[in-house]
Amino acid sequence: MPGESLQPVNSTRSLGLDAVRGLAILLMCVSGNVPGLLPNWMYHGYYPQMLPEVVEGMTTWTKVGATKFIERWPSYTWVDWVFPGFLFAMGAAIPMALSARRASLAARGETMTAWGMMRYLLSRWIGLVAFAVIVRQISPHFIDKSLSPSALGLALLGFVMLFAVYMRLPKGFSRWGTIALRVLGIMGMVGLIAWINIRVDRVFRWSDHDIIILLLAHTWLIGAVSWVLIRRGWLRLLLLLPVAMSAHMLDLNINKYPDYRWWGASVDWLRPVVDGIRRGLDMSSGVECPHAGAILNLSPLWSFTWLKYLWIVVPGTVVGDLLIRRAFHASTSENSTIDITSSSVIGRNIAFRVTGLSVLALVIVWAGLRHYGHPHEWPGVVRTPWLALWAIVPAWMACLGLPGVWRNLMRWAALAMTIGLILSVMPAGAENGFLEGGISKGPPSTLSYYVTSFGMSVMMLVVFSIWSDVRQSRALGLLERNGQNPMLAYVAIRNLLLPIVMLPLLGWLGFEARTLDRLMNGLSSEPWVDFLWTLTKTLGLACVVALMVRARVVWRA
Repeated sequence: MPGESLQPVNSTRSLGLDAVRGLAILLMCVSGNVPGLLPNWMYHGYYPQMLPEVVEGMTTWTKVGATKFIERWPSYTWVDWVFPGFLFAMGAAIPMALSARRASLAARGETMTAWGMMRYLLSRWIGLVAFAVIVRQISPHFIDKSLSPSALGLALLGFVMLFAVYMRLPKGFSRWGTIALRVLGIMGMVGLIAWINIRVDRVFRWSDHDIIILLLAHTWLIGAVSWVLIRRGWLRLLLLLPVAMSAHMLDLNINKYPDYRWWGASVDWLRPVVDGIRRGLDMSSGVECPHAGAILNLSPLWSFTWLKYLWIVVPGTVVGDLLIRRAFHASTSENSTIDITSSSVIGRNIAFRVTGLSVLALVIVWAGLRHYGHPHEWPGVVRTPWLALWAIVPAWMACLGLPGVWRNLMRWAALAMTIGLILSVMPAGAENGFLEGGISKGPPSTLSYYVTSFGMSVMMLVVFSIWSDVRQSRALGLLERNGQNPMLAYVAIRNLLLPIVMLPLLGWLGFEARTLDRLMNGLSSEPWVDFLWTLTKTLGLACVVALMVRARVVWRA
């Protein structure tokens, strides 16, 4: 669950899951701040206009035009894993977070009724939806695309005010004090957003939101409600994956993508229903004031096609169920059990072997799928997706020697990667909807994208859990702490780090006012320098977020 700390696997916490979430959020920060200079290995869909030039027998490519986005570029890079990886971690955290809440209430002698649980889930969902809108509205680029000092100052102010709205307060804090702080924070944030829009004569619209957070909010709500109502994982999958498939098919424009006509034709009956819901959310009919009309039009806050990502969230909840079952392995008698999360069960040799095989599988996937859709005539050996199929071998080999729940989870990972990679190499075929012409984040995204990403996420979870939960290693502490505070990390990369590196320096001392970003970017025009600078900024931010977690400064919706 976004912003919620988890408890240990043996109770209701998984530091390995925190590490997966932390890795996803930090990679999201890196990929979102590197200037699009490395499209060949990073952004598979962003293709710059290039011309070849032969210098001393070596062919180099020179950028001659604006970067274009190619929707159906079949490819898969580490950037493409980031979003589904975070979705998986969110889904797997749902059972543990809700179980922890129930246990906490039971320890105080309280019980949570079905209505009480639903009210709690709805309040968290509303908080996440509001967060999606606020994050976009106070973003420096939204306030002023030129990133003027005043815009950066307003972004910093918004970041500080978010603490009053979302910071988890100490247990001893009074109830009325909490209410007063939240009300003042909300009123201040509403006033700030109003001023941001008024100063540039802009109408506030719900469509100005952060699509990533909003999608997370909706899929989290359905995943959480389904877990409360449907406790059996197989039944949850059986009932919700058809919803995810329908959303996936409805996302396809048959006129634009004729090779998908079998998928689209099978869900045409849904389009009037979805359109009717969207019209019902638009309550601006007959309202003459543009500001009031925009506020009353809630339709941009919902889209049925977003539910296609339940392909990752719902199986994630089943993984969460496995993690909270304490994973005991029967020994010589019924009363004698071995805790398979003990470091004595998974020794160092097994841990290193599983880690090495998993890393090898991930590298083979990205090596095989990153270039095969590239428009340039790269050598065939690096442009074929069939290379990625070799990742199946180390993925299944990693299952050997693992005990209990970890073996079962690694088998899930290997099976999902096998299915996803087979789909990723098959050509499109209108007579068979499962063959969608390769793996792609889209739009439209493909089934192989969901399944492969899920398998890779489970594999990372197993590896991180072996070291964090089983071996009790502290090597992943930075990832774990950022995974326990993802909301703060997500906002801080733009509203804290960006103003720090973009506000003019030394100008008040009479020197030339230059920003830290300009100073670093002026050192070299090489794209790797930009990448390393971005990585340095992200690691610095990660350390700040980790220190806040140690000081118990955590945001949650």
